[in-house]
Amino acid sequence: MRENIVYNAPDNEVMVRTNGDYIYIICKEEDQVQPVLDRMTTDTCFLSDYEEWDE
Repeated sequence: MRENIVYNAPDNEVMVRTNGDYIYIICKEEDQVQPVLDRMTTDTCFLSDYEEWDE
């Protein structure tokens, strides 16, 4: 992934944005969160912060 880029399109399931060493993933639905967490937690990528937005 390139630095400081927003990867988004109208048909994407989640929004992905990079900023330096950070990857931000914004999920639209709550049931998307756990699969994203599972997929993004690897030997070389770990979750450093998690924020849930209340409406």
